[in-house]
Amino acid sequence: MRRLLCVLSIVLACCSDDDAPQTDEDAGSRDAAADTERDGATRDDATPDMQSCQRTKFRESELVVFELDVDPAMPRKIVAIETPASFAGIVTAHGTGFPAFDAPPNAMPNDLTDLRFIRIVNEGRTWTLVARNLPDFGVRERAQIMIEVHSNPKRVNVAERWVLIREADATVFFFGQADTLEELPEVPGFEFGTGRLLCTLDNVCGDVGTYELTATLPTETQITVKPNQTLERDGFNITHRETRKLVSTAACDDYYPSSTQLVISRAHPPDPEAFACKTTSLSNLAGVRVEFPDDVPCAFTLGQAKAGVEVPYRVVVDQDVPRFAGAAPDIGHCQIPDAGQIAALATLSGNNQFYGVTDVGGCFGAFPLEVGTLSKGTYPGVFEWDGVNWHGPSDTGEKKGEAFPAGLYTLTVKAKGYYDIEAADQADAGTPAEIVGTLGVLLKD
Repeated sequence: MRRLLCVLSIVLACCSDDDAPQTDEDAGSRDAAADTERDGATRDDATPDMQSCQRTKFRESELVVFELDVDPAMPRKIVAIETPASFAGIVTAHGTGFPAFDAPPNAMPNDLTDLRFIRIVNEGRTWTLVARNLPDFGVRERAQIMIEVHSNPKRVNVAERWVLIREADATVFFFGQADTLEELPEVPGFEFGTGRLLCTLDNVCGDVGTYELTATLPTETQITVKPNQTLERDGFNITHRETRKLVSTAACDDYYPSSTQLVISRAHPPDPEAFACKTTSLSNLAGVRVEFPDDVPCAFTLGQAKAGVEVPYRVVVDQDVPRFAGAAPDIGHCQIPDAGQIAALATLSGNNQFYGVTDVGGCFGAFPLEVGTLSKGTYPGVFEWDGVNWHGPSDTGEKKGEAFPAGLYTLTVKAKGYYDIEAADQADAGTPAEIVGTLGVLLKD
């Protein structure tokens, strides 16, 4: 799936609407028709490519990046506008339009024309990038990606900025702007250099030269890209905006006319991979753990979730555990298990959403716990869910909330108790036990 994304914020500006791949033959005509400014200098009319010395005005692009926390009490916050940021996660949604439930106050530009967004999730956190006026690049849904954003707008000449998006070790998108190519970061799989001098603009403070860009691709293909030209080669679109630098020594103070700007975008994404059901298990009580069946379902559509889904799990006990007391899994301590039993509770969370019957009312102080022997065996359970937010009925008849949006979530199964209990009437003075298992869950449109 091809989607638009050029990750430049309100302060990271410079892609244009004219980002479609361009052939070598029509590059000259496009340069000639460009809306240009002269840099306050005269040009060498004897140079065949004299239009490349003129600087094209590009429409600014915008990017807003903000983060959501799994805790509903945490505010949505913008994490990348002027400050560097990096984050990794699994792509859960992308495309045109923008989901309003994600937007923090004053995060979006006034003009919502041609917005594109991409959302990634990792360990209960969600990052959403919203952008406009950007070149195509290919990304797989459910792909693991890393995004790095850098901006230094206080430079004297050109605001230094770049955005790099990688899938595993492969570059899928890069935008870079700096005074020189050497100041840009390394782009995995690519090498860039200054090519042939095309022409110069005469200036009393120092003549400015415009150059071609040389590029070596991951396939080792070598190409030359003229200013304001896009070439498609070996699955990538390479756009060279400009490479300009002094040809002579600067004769004026604070005269820094050099600049370079380029964009790389992967033309086509690979086929999507099947979502893998990933689990974790953690326990401080030896021989007791949470497991999920090998064929456990972990990917559902919004329609399936609304109709009701079931996810089985089990608590496995490898050997008898004497002097054990299971603790109530709910927050009101109402569901104390019988002697020799263990109670597990399953909850689903992520993207500021939550479902779990954690609140069934208040039974605080409902001790003593029931002490007995937790017998060897398998204790099955099932998580039942109808796609909505809910913390349980409480003692006030709380109603279920809104539906979960598409995204990546975590199903957590947790059981608690005490072992090595010395006195039956002081069960909670034993050694605390916590047994936790998790399952990654994908909810898709």
